[in-house]
Amino acid sequence: MSQLEENLHQIGRKIDQQVLRVSQRDVQELREQYEKARKKEIEANQMLLIERSRSKTQEREIDRRRKQLEESTDLIRKLQTDLDESRRVASGVKWELRENEIRACFVFDFIYNNYYHTPVLENKDKYYK
Repeated sequence: MSQLEENLHQIGRKIDQQVLRVSQRDVQELREQYEKARKKEIEANQMLLIERSRSKTQEREIDRRRKQLEESTDLIRKLQTDLDESRRVASGVKWELRENEIRACFVFDFIYNNYYHTPVLENKDKYYK
């Protein structure tokens, strides 16, 4: 082999070694990037699981509060119905009390007129006879 061929062969080996080193460096960088991406993916998955758990917890809390609200609304409606019924009953009782009061006034007037005015009228009647 000639010197030229030997030099070309050495240059070729050096180029191959350089290419190999660059390729190894690129492979190492890609591995590091892959590891970083993998760690980020794991972190993202953990955060996603946490968020899912939170959202399920929040969903359960919302459902619980919705049920409480429905129960409260039903109770309020029932109480409103009871209140309306009580008002009707109270109104009826009020009218009964008013009627009794009016009757008592009539009875009082009747008694007053019969016992107090009758003797006066009888005396006037006797006086005029």
